[in-house]
Amino acid sequence: MEDISSWLTKEEAVAATGWKMRSLERFMEKGLIQRATRSVPGIRPVTVLNPDDIKKLQEEQERIKAKAPTVLKTEPRNLARDVTSPLAANGSPHRHSPATRPPLALPPPADRSPQLPLTELKEKYYLTLAEAAQLSGLPKTYLRRAIGEGRIPGVKVAGWRIHRDDLIAHRVSGE
Repeated sequence: MEDISSWLTKEEAVAATGWKMRSLERFMEKGLIQRATRSVPGIRPVTVLNPDDIKKLQEEQERIKAKAPTVLKTEPRNLARDVTSPLAANGSPHRHSPATRPPLALPPPADRSPQLPLTELKEKYYLTLAEAAQLSGLPKTYLRRAIGEGRIPGVKVAGWRIHRDDLIAHRVSGE
């Protein structure tokens, strides 16, 4: 049996190598580092590691790092450009810094549900949730929940439909 009195504890190995404890434990699980337990009177046995195995692993990792290509760090490119004036006076692309860039005018968001004129809504007997929300001013989520709880009668035909009279008769209570 080898003399393990010169072997390192896990904490000493972490301090000497700069590895994290979990990395060291993974090396031990893979069998890359030989380990043993050293008995110390008065406390639990301590796990100790073979310093030669640790040195071999460190050298191997340094060789791998030396072979790895060097990545040069460059400043990130500013791909933002002013779309309102694509060319400057000299004909080259004109770029503004983010601080001086003029605000980009975006069109207003498109309304996804076409709204019917109120005259047409008042003539319909059964309203979709969107139409009922438009006519009553209540959110669609509120109407859907009220139908689910039975406070407003609803019919499910290609989506929920509410009879106009039931919608008019409904009174909102402070839930």
